[in-house]
Formats: sequence, structure tokens, C-alpha cells
Amino acid sequence: MGLASSQARLLTLTSRQHSVEGEAQRIMANKMRLANDSDRVYQKYLNALDETLIKTRQTNASGQNVWIDASVNNLLRYNASEDTSGTVFYVQNMKDGSLYLPAELGQAYDESADEYEFASKFGVNYTRVDHNEDILKTYNKMVNLGYNTLLGPTPEDADVILAEFANKVNDDQAKKTIAAMMLTQLPSANTNGVYELSRFLDTNARSFITALDNVIQSRLYEDAYTPQERALINAAMSLAMGAVSPDYPQGTTVETPYTYYVTGSDGYPYPKDGKMVTKTTYALKDLKVTVNTSAGAKDYSVKSGSQFDNFDLINMMLNGGTRYVSATKTVSVTYAQDDKTHSPSSTTSLYEESKDIYTTVQTYGSTAKSILNNYNSSMTTYGEALRKIFQDASTIDSLSQKYLDSKGLTTDDINNYKKYLNAKDDYDSYFPDIEMVPDNKVASQYYREIYNAIKSAGGWTEASDTSAKSASWVTNMVKSNQVILTTWDAQNSMLSKTADSLHYNLREISNQNKIEVASQEYEEELATINDKDSKLDTRLEKLETEREAIEYQIKAMKDVAEQNVSTTFKVFT
Repeated sequence: MGLASSQARLLTLTSRQHSVEGEAQRIMANKMRLANDSDRVYQKYLNALDETLIKTRQTNASGQNVWIDASVNNLLRYNASEDTSGTVFYVQNMKDGSLYLPAELGQAYDESADEYEFASKFGVNYTRVDHNEDILKTYNKMVNLGYNTLLGPTPEDADVILAEFANKVNDDQAKKTIAAMMLTQLPSANTNGVYELSRFLDTNARSFITALDNVIQSRLYEDAYTPQERALINAAMSLAMGAVSPDYPQGTTVETPYTYYVTGSDGYPYPKDGKMVTKTTYALKDLKVTVNTSAGAKDYSVKSGSQFDNFDLINMMLNGGTRYVSATKTVSVTYAQDDKTHSPSSTTSLYEESKDIYTTVQTYGSTAKSILNNYNSSMTTYGEALRKIFQDASTIDSLSQKYLDSKGLTTDDINNYKKYLNAKDDYDSYFPDIEMVPDNKVASQYYREIYNAIKSAGGWTEASDTSAKSASWVTNMVKSNQVILTTWDAQNSMLSKTADSLHYNLREISNQNKIEVASQEYEEELATINDKDSKLDTRLEKLETEREAIEYQIKAMKDVAEQNVSTTFKVFT
């Protein structure tokens, strides 16, 4: 009985020992699995640390830059905060070129005929402005005022008048040029009120006569000057050329023919075939001229036997004054019948005269004074009158004005008709220059750009509400080469590809949200694993203690059994 009982106890301990060792092996396997779980959790955390998101830069109302997730909405600045701004980016499908858009934008595009209608769907109001509308208004105003018929009922009539008027304008310019040249030769009054050419420059007098003659010989002379002006200019020329000379200048021979008569037997004269000719030669003896000045009389004297030069004559003509002349006359008679002088020459004193040039000297049947008074009664000298005449001629458009008067027109009529022609030229080449003026320029530009970007891309693809808000979706689509990020090139009206890593307003940075989530999950999972591992260690320690106790008991029992066997064998020996 004792041996059997011990044997049974040994078998029980051995069986329990095997059970403890088996459970310990299962615990070690669980600890191995926990170690693997720990590695998996740690790797998941490391993967989160490596994961990145594309961010887009925005500027807030205070001017600070912030980086936000590059979702479709944020890249489009669609439904973004109103107090932020930034570059607009488009998510473009690599396969067909279409743009990923929220449904609202895409549907508005499909329903719009143009960019303005598209923007108006989002609250932008437009006023249609034609910047060339003034062309139409100006032309219609001219027609309503009758400017188109000012010069005649037809354009052909107006063309004739414009051409003739242009010729008269050219004539006025030519007249002005000649008059201006005359003014350069005409002396101005000095401080004493005398119009005097330089005494030391003989060419001055000749230039003055030449300039005055150019005026008279001009083809415009008759039309450019009034009869009173022409009478004074002609008289001035005549006076300048010889008004102060005696009736017959020195050396002049005058032949006066007379019919020769003979006395018949009956006492009556009968004409013969021959003629008697009287030759009279005048010689200047003495001449002196006094010119009136504001400072008193001024004498110009010429020696006996000579004549005044142009300088003196012109000064006399310009300023007026008194001349004193004495001369001699030689008379000889010749009968033409035998061409002999039948009486000797005789020399007698002609005259001593004193004449006021303006009141006594006649030119063209009138005295110089009366011609001057007929032009302007307030003037006292030809110099003053000539300067006034040529000053007016050099500044006044008399020829063109005379032409207009003859047609019953005014300068305003010409100018207004020309305004009509200019307006008609603009009207004939008119084309509308339409601008749609928005009430919100920023919003208008934003929505018009989106419309044109969709049109340039060839269409759109809907981004679901979840995808449109997800930065991870955009980042993953970019990394998998399914989309690219583009911007709108307004200058070339096209979408332009941009590299997110290089663009100033894009950046690829760590996904902080995922890192924070992964870190929290890592801590929680690791704590669970450690707790399980700790419990397994505790259980393993207990099993080890139990195993050691079982081994001790088994060893003790084996020792007792060996002693019993040994004692038994000694009895039999």
C-alpha cells in the first residue's frame, strides 16, 4: 500500500509539472505576440511621422501668413474665410485635363453662357458700359443740330465750299506773308514820332520800294485791300518815287508840236505841211524839304543842280512836310519843214514854289491829304497809315471772311461742319467697346477666372463634399500622379502647371493631425500591451514557483524511494 500510494503521487506531480511547463510555453508565445504588437504599433507611429500633407499659404486680415490644408476648397479659396486671401490653385485631372470642383461651381458653369453670367450666379451684379457710346451720341447731336447741312443740302455742295474756302485761307496766308515782309521794311516811329529810314544804308530805301512794289504787284492786291487802302498804298508809291521833284526833273526834254500856219493873200492863215516843235528843257536849280516832326521841323537840303534820292523822298512821303523848289527853263523852237531852229534858245526862271506835300501835291486826281483822310481821318501821316494797313493785313483773315460773307456763312458754320465730318468719320468706323462693370471687382475677377479656367481645361469633374474638404485626398492624388496643381495664367489665358515643392504659396509638410492621433494611439496600445505583458510575467513567475515546488517534491519522493529500495536489498543479503 505504501509503495502504490507513492507511485500515484509521483505520477500526479509529473502530470502537473507537464501542465505547468505547457502553460509557461503558451505564456511565452503570448509574450512573443505582444512583442510583435509592440513593434507594429511603433511602426505605425513611425509611419505617421513620415506622412506629409500639401499646405497652401494664406494671408489673414492683419497681414500674417498662415498655412492651411490644401483641400480642393482651400486651394480654390472657395468657402474660405472672407478675411483671408491667397493664390488660387486648381486640382486638374491628369487623365482628361478636367478640374476637380465642388458640384455648385461645376453646375453653375454648365448653366452659364459666359463668365459674367457665371459670376452673377454668385451675387456679382454688372452694368453694361459701351466706352465708344460717345461716338454715337456726338454724331447724333451734330445731325440734330443741323451741322450736316450747314454748307449746303448735299455733301457735294459742302465739298465745293470747303475747297474754295481752303483756297481763300491759303490766299490769306500768302497775303499775311507779304504784309509781314512789308512791315520788316517799314520803319517804326522814333521818339519824335518820325518814320525815318537809316540815312547811312541806301539799301533800306531800295528795299522799302521793292517791298511796297511786291504788295502792289501781288495777284491778291485787289482782293486783299479795300479801295481806300489801295488808294493810299498807290499814292505812297507815287510820292516815294517822285513827289518832291520839280514838275520836270533835271535834263528832261518836252516836245510840244504845233501846226504851222502861213498867211495867204486874202489875209487868212492856211496850214502848211510842216510842223513847228517847241523843245523845253528844265534844270533843277534849288530844292529843300522840311519834314514835320513832333519836335519841330527838320530840313533836308539838296545842292543846286541835283535831285533828292529815295531816302529823302520816302521820308517826305512817310511824314509829310513842305517842299521849296526853284528851277530854270530853256526853250528852243524847231520847224519840222526844214528841221532848223529858226529862233535862238531862251532861258528863263521857271518858278519859286512852296508846297505842302499832303495838301497840294496831287496823286491820281486827289491830294495826298484827301487820300489819307479818306482812309482814316484820325491819322496825320502816311507812315502811321501804312503801318496800320499792313499790320491788319498780316493778322486779319480778310479774304476768307469776304468769301464767307458772299455765301452768307460764318467761321462757326465752317468749324461746325468740320466737327460734323470728324464725328461722321468716327461714326463710320464705330465699333462697340463693351465693358461689364461689376459692383464687386474682387469677386468678379475671382469667378471669371474660375469660369475661364474650366473652359480652358475642357470641363470639370465633381469632387464630393468629403473629398473637397480633405487635404489628404489632394495629397494622395498628387503623390499617385492622378492630379496636378495648376494656376491661371491671365496673360496667356491658359492653365499653367506648378510644382508644389517649388511654388512660393505651396508647401509639403508633416501631417500634424495624424502624428498627434498616431502618438495617442501608440501610447494607448503600448499601455495595453505592457499591461498584458505584465500580467503574463506575473503568471509566468507563479508557474515557475509551482514548477520548482513540483520538482522539489518529485526529487524528495525519488530520494525516499531509493532509500526504501536500498534498505530492502540489505535485508535479503
